[in-house]
Amino acid sequence: MAPYILVFAWVLLVSVAARSGCGQVALAHKVPSLLGAPVLAVIAGAPLIALHAFRRDVGTDYASYVEIYERFIDGASVWWYEPLYSIVNILATPAGSAGVVVVFAIAAVLSSVPVLVRVFQLSPAPWLSVVALFAIGYPFMQTNAVRSVIAVSIVFFVLPMVWRKKPWHWLAGGVLAAGFHYTALFVLPFYWLLRWNMHVVWAAGLLGAAVVLSTQKQVALLFLEIAPALLPSAYANYPGQVAARLGDFGLSPGSAWYMASALMVLFVWQRVARLGEAETVVRNAFFFGLLVLVATSQFWVVGRIGWFFYIAGVLFWPIVVCRLVNAGRGLVALGVAAVHLVLLAYFYVIGAHDAVPYQSIWN
Repeated sequence: MAPYILVFAWVLLVSVAARSGCGQVALAHKVPSLLGAPVLAVIAGAPLIALHAFRRDVGTDYASYVEIYERFIDGASVWWYEPLYSIVNILATPAGSAGVVVVFAIAAVLSSVPVLVRVFQLSPAPWLSVVALFAIGYPFMQTNAVRSVIAVSIVFFVLPMVWRKKPWHWLAGGVLAAGFHYTALFVLPFYWLLRWNMHVVWAAGLLGAAVVLSTQKQVALLFLEIAPALLPSAYANYPGQVAARLGDFGLSPGSAWYMASALMVLFVWQRVARLGEAETVVRNAFFFGLLVLVATSQFWVVGRIGWFFYIAGVLFWPIVVCRLVNAGRGLVALGVAAVHLVLLAYFYVIGAHDAVPYQSIWN
């Protein structure tokens, strides 16, 4: 547990040094930094990258990723897995069995640096974004869903392309992300949905439908029966596997957090929209991510798709605190941080993604 706490403390320290107060500039008016944010991201992310690169038997799918790498040592084709992830593995094979460290290091760079760059570029309060990033379990997920988090990181990096009205950049980012995990292709049509200033009544209705899907087993089974016809053939078998793993439905702490967060988004829905199109895009992204996570909270693995947008919460919470709160802003910021720290403690206690306890290759 200590390594994660130390890494969190370092990233938080760098973020406070970058900006300890609340920025008031609208997202659409922020000028991308060609040097400052990337340098800060590398400085802040270096220990996190090292943590993932030099781990051993950490993460639910650790053994699977080692096995994947060994298949490439044995000469597996670049098309055996997603092509860009395959290339990362193939480039590491000259190092032999030790090359898996190189694979994990490159994966950690790709899943950490783009996210931190956007945090330092766009967040009104980078320190609060860092608290939120760790609290939602992102560093734990990096130990497990190695390919998925790279794709999530890339999609998050190109999110500003939506409010800057650059659809081809968004599509290119989605295709690049799909080179690491094909599920990123699902986000491509969201370019238009993310810009939609949906009425709060429609948003509330979607949340209600998601809650029904996550609490009524018969409804969930009916949905899973229909789903294969809506999916590409490569994923058509997943609904059946999910249905076979369904257990008794119940409200977990994670589900409760997603629902509470979604209700909070609805509470400030109109006020965020009045801040501008960029803030609306962030709001929509976070809300869509929450909808997927609520709706699929009883489903095996499928909820990971929600992470493509759920990660936008690291921008949403600072926007709410810094742009919507006037009186007592400092106390509100500390309150939001405290709630997220409780969530972070929960993930530590349950050992999310089998990331705890941490072991290194030197242990």
